[in-house]
Amino acid sequence: MNVQTLTIICKLKHLSQSDISRMAGVSRQAVSLWFKPPQMTNIKSNHLESLSRALDVSADSLLKPVAHDKNSQAWKRMNVLLLWDKLYPSLEDFVIALIRSENRALARLVETYGLYTAHNLIGSIVWNKFQKYKKYLPKVRQHQCEQLWNLHKSQK
Repeated sequence: MNVQTLTIICKLKHLSQSDISRMAGVSRQAVSLWFKPPQMTNIKSNHLESLSRALDVSADSLLKPVAHDKNSQAWKRMNVLLLWDKLYPSLEDFVIALIRSENRALARLVETYGLYTAHNLIGSIVWNKFQKYKKYLPKVRQHQCEQLWNLHKSQK
């Protein structure tokens, strides 16, 4: 099983190692060993199946690493653009916050890439939640986005 993949799923679903042990039908100590290096760990097939059913993900997806290259220029650039103030400890945490539609993450995405590009990246939630996250935008960017939001709203 790929531990990094499991870690991201746990963060996304707010699950502790105890929760994982119950889902997989193993002891907490066994789960604790899973989270120690290396990033790939052995797990019995029946435990993997139990865990995948409980997490509502395929067993195959628990075996695969999350596809990204942390050494790529694109990854480094996104870190600089989106995590400059350490509001989120990692890009994975930032993406999880976006999936949860957290206002600060939405605002950061819009601040960095603009309303239209943010909409193309994550969908209509950018427009639908604008009134809730706009207070987290810098004032100048907030004013610019309000004008675009009003224009978008009037075209519906």
